[in-house]
Amino acid sequence: MHRINKAEEDIQRFNTWAKSKHLRRWVDDFSGPRAPYNQAYKLIRANIVNKEQKGLSAYTEKPLGQNIHIDHFRNRDIYPNLMFDYANMLVDDRNDNYGAYFKDNHSGVKKDIFDGKERIFCPVTENMADFITFMFNGEMIAKLGLSEIYTARVNETIRVFNLNHKTLKDIRRNIINLVIEYRKMGLDNDEVKCYVETMGYPSVVAWALSIPLEIGENEI
Repeated sequence: MHRINKAEEDIQRFNTWAKSKHLRRWVDDFSGPRAPYNQAYKLIRANIVNKEQKGLSAYTEKPLGQNIHIDHFRNRDIYPNLMFDYANMLVDDRNDNYGAYFKDNHSGVKKDIFDGKERIFCPVTENMADFITFMFNGEMIAKLGLSEIYTARVNETIRVFNLNHKTLKDIRRNIINLVIEYRKMGLDNDEVKCYVETMGYPSVVAWALSIPLEIGENEI
């Protein structure tokens, strides 16, 4: 999960616009194909994907495809007052196995997940990449030495978004192996980043570039 930077002026602009249009219903007023402001929904979605998320899922760091939607980080059923709050809007694939859909449909969403002591990380306000590390098999884990609370928060975020689903682990493992192979060929970090840029998962790439090469060579 990588940090998403939302400009304050974008937040204020959208929130003021939504209030002026008296938007109340997400699907009927805004996101649905027959909604009066569906075109605005598509423009906002594109802005989030391209400007803020750089084409990547806000949660998995996977490159986004065509079947995408605006997700409410804090679910709109639980926080209806945040339904048209731009700061609460992120974009993800429609994938039931992990990410936003898994959060909404399989994680047992309740307020404690977002506001409790062991709350999940919010990519708009925190950089979870500072608190995680990876195994060579692609598994995401909490960094050693974190406080008990932060370790619990990392583990809860991984659970809620199912970030260690086999598909994600396999992709991350392949990226780690590829980065190590490029490093063995003598490519510097900038060259490696250039070669793997379209694969996404920047947190994984950064980790694979940070480990001593001799350790990586012994693991692949």
